[in-house]
Amino acid sequence: MFRQMNIRIAVTFAIGISISVITVSLIVVGVIFNDINNLYDDIIDEMKEFNAIVDDTWTKIVQFHSQSTGKTFFIR
Repeated sequence: MFRQMNIRIAVTFAIGISISVITVSLIVVGVIFNDINNLYDDIIDEMKEFNAIVDDTWTKIVQFHSQSTGKTFFIR
């Protein structure tokens, strides 16, 4: 009888710990997923900014080249 009580207590404790670990793991997965999405959004925003700078620079190069030679050699 006493041994069965110890086994039940141990099983109950193990189940409780397992549920706790699974719950914490799911929360951590959610946090990591959110961090990855935020990183992706930041990278996309910076790439848009970089693309705007590149396009502006390319336009200035074409304008400079066409002013100095009178021809528009570069096409974009």
